[in-house]
Amino acid sequence: MFQERVKNESDTFRDIIIENFVDTYNNLTVKTLRLLKWVKNNCKNTDYIMKADDDIYINMENLALFINGIPKGSSRDNILYGNLLCSSKPILDPSSKW
Repeated sequence: MFQERVKNESDTFRDIIIENFVDTYNNLTVKTLRLLKWVKNNCKNTDYIMKADDDIYINMENLALFINGIPKGSSRDNILYGNLLCSSKPILDPSSKW
């Protein structure tokens, strides 16, 4: 029943990407890489993509200012923006979410 509802949603709105992995916190890297691969193969004329979770707020005004602040004529291909945490250290406890 659930799978049928997902397929109907996908067929109607074309807004679901299904990949073969378990969607867990430990697989966030897999999810991100699969997204980038899908975009590369299916969105040839897309200028920007953004990956965000459903529990964050996106300030669209600030996002537009940021995107518009990229100098004209600069190469926008193959750029990945994010936060760099220089002084952080890995948490080696396998039971830790982080």
